[in-house]
Amino acid sequence: ANGFLDIDDGVLSRGLTALQSSGARIINHSWGYSSPLDLNLHSTQSEYLATAFADTLALMRQRQAIHVWAAGNEGHDQVSISSAWPALFPDLAGFSIAVAALGADGAIGRDSNHCGAMRNHCLVAPGGVAAGGSSYTIMADPGGGYRTSYGTSYAAPYVSGVLALMMQAFGDQLTLPEYTARLLATADKSGIYENDFIYGQGLVD
Repeated sequence: ANGFLDIDDGVLSRGLTALQSSGARIINHSWGYSSPLDLNLHSTQSEYLATAFADTLALMRQRQAIHVWAAGNEGHDQVSISSAWPALFPDLAGFSIAVAALGADGAIGRDSNHCGAMRNHCLVAPGGVAAGGSSYTIMADPGGGYRTSYGTSYAAPYVSGVLALMMQAFGDQLTLPEYTARLLATADKSGIYENDFIYGQGLVD
């Protein structure tokens, strides 16, 4: 009735199983919780995700794809817990990254969560800003035409698309963690993007 899909472990794990079985090497996630990562609650938050998303976690641990997560749109100084997998489960480093959103001026969007403690596994990409006509991202509108919108749900697929272009260029020459490392290493870390607490590894190149 509300137009939103309820995400639970069953829905998500079935989707991931189908994608990984089809050979998908990049899986974009534009959903998440509003609760921010809090490393003081590391055991509580990791236990919650491990319990609530047990099958999903098991599938991610098969390491068949890079999972690209929207960092969340609550304006927190940390990503949402649902995009913080490698911070909570270090064995997923190289297979999971978070993406925060830039506004039209190239700075962090006013509603975007910051990379925070996920700084080593996070970067930023264009994602618009909550300011009506100044929204940055042009997207297809159901039924035809286009509209502007904003948020980390648009920044994450931008990065997924960059990864797809990289894989098209280099194929099997790189492993999935090597793709992730190259993506993060080549991001623009100059100027304002030097602040890794906000921008993580920088602006996707």
